[in-house]
Amino acid sequence: MASEMVAKFSGKTGPQYPMSFKGYDYAGLLGRIAEIEELIVTVECSIRSEIERCEAALKPFAAGATALMGLVLSSNVESYAHDRI
Repeated sequence: MASEMVAKFSGKTGPQYPMSFKGYDYAGLLGRIAEIEELIVTVECSIRSEIERCEAALKPFAAGATALMGLVLSSNVESYAHDRI
């Protein structure tokens, strides 16, 4: 396999497969706390705004959906009661 050939090195103890892990500079991240917190607040506000926009767009359908559910439920109750009598 080509990928094995690229990532395999010979060593005294046999083949070795090197791996690397990206580490984080935690001191650098701590230095950017204010910026990170601002980003979090911005994302939260954006999400809330989008939810409010979707809810406003669906609001005209809410009354109709509630009425329809009432009809379906009452119809099911009447049908159930009729079957039991």
